[in-house]
Amino acid sequence: MQWRGSGFVVLSWWYLVAGLAAVGVLFIAFLDVRWGGRIVAAAFFIGA
Repeated sequence: MQWRGSGFVVLSWWYLVAGLAAVGVLFIAFLDVRWGGRIVAAAFFIGA
């Protein structure tokens, strides 16, 4: 369900990127700094 040119696609895309960044931050906080850094970097790379 993807409509080109609608704001919905962009919004859902940014929610995905923000969610990935949040997961990375949680990784840094609780689990592993190296993996968390990679996840956050990947999120920003995808969102750029």
